[in-house]
Amino acid sequence: MLGLMLITATMMGTTSLTGMEKLGRGLVAIECERGVFLSWRLLATDPENVRFRIFRREGDSSWKPITNEPLTVTNFTDTKVERGKTYRYQVRVFVGNSEIGRSKEVAVTVTGNPKPYIAISLQGEYRAQKVAIADLDGDGEFDFVIKQPNFNVDPYQAPGYWKPSPDTY
Repeated sequence: MLGLMLITATMMGTTSLTGMEKLGRGLVAIECERGVFLSWRLLATDPENVRFRIFRREGDSSWKPITNEPLTVTNFTDTKVERGKTYRYQVRVFVGNSEIGRSKEVAVTVTGNPKPYIAISLQGEYRAQKVAIADLDGDGEFDFVIKQPNFNVDPYQAPGYWKPSPDTY
């Protein structure tokens, strides 16, 4: 009986990674009052001693590191930016001196008028009612699912079956 209890306790203490989504770093760059704020994901599969370096480039120039020391956190503010310029960023992942991965690059144009969000333009004359995110195609990046007002997603179209809810707008 004691052996069974020990096995059960040991199994309960382990973490299984099966069924976990394969996500990328999800690097985001957004203009803020102090410059460009960068944020990215720490992955469940990252080793404990993982470190990050931020690289930046303008136009077609080569990548240059903008962090003197590797970071242990998953955000950074680039304060050395100029209005009117577009910057591209990439996070590189290190264990010791070995690079073990890179994020996709992201770009941001510094306007001098920071907004606390990233606007997503819809094609056409559409309004979004609800938005959900998920990795629909397995590429490690989140996709947006947008529900439009007054659009019935139920395939059953019999008259009187579906009525728009008055409180979802």
